Amino acid sequence: MHRGEGERVWAIALALGAAAGCFGGPDPRPLARDEVAPRAPGAAWAYPEELHRPYAVLGTNAGVDDANGKPARIPCRVCHDRLEPKDENRYALRIGGFHAGVAIEHGDLTCRSCHEPPRFEGFRLQDGRPVAYADVMRLCAQCHGLQARDWQRGLHGGMTGHWDRDSGPRTRNHCIDCHHAHRPAIPRMVPAPLPLPRFQDEPGQAARTGDLDG
Repeated sequence: MHRGEGERVWAIALALGAAAGCFGGPDPRPLARDEVAPRAPGAAWAYPEELHRPYAVLGTNAGVDDANGKPARIPCRVCHDRLEPKDENRYALRIGGFHAGVAIEHGDLTCRSCHEPPRFEGFRLQDGRPVAYADVMRLCAQCHGLQARDWQRGLHGGMTGHWDRDSGPRTRNHCIDCHHAHRPAIPRMVPAPLPLPRFQDEPGQAARTGDLDG
């Protein structure tokens, strides 16, 4: 191909591309990984992320419903403001009286491994630093580092809302949304039987139908 012919072909290609919108509008193809603009470190998202808190206050169920029809809860401080913690319960896995229904099956932990005396309305880390109820997931992460890492990455625990918080807000699940704090192991479950297909022929129906057709 001569130089003049090559320039003419290139000019025609440019003209066709412009007519088709290939050079003017947005590129319809998906961006490759290395083409996505990296998010600036520390850049604020347009929408917030919230942590779901299964209970509004740290306490225990009162056994009755409140005015909204939800289980009423008694904060720990209602009793522990007036009661001194008993030393014999320091390493107990089960306590009688008001806590008779509480049983700890959480490794080698006891009540005071996590709960902070004397009021027991907060928690403490292994080094003794206090942890507020709102930040209790820091306590879980001390022993469950792999799960905490996966939770941070959105691979464990689940969420509702938007994955991209520039599109909308999202709410992350709390550890105790799925795990009981005192007995975190997921109990074994018997799988339910498979659902019956709605339009499946009953046994022998095909044979009876065949007889009629014959």
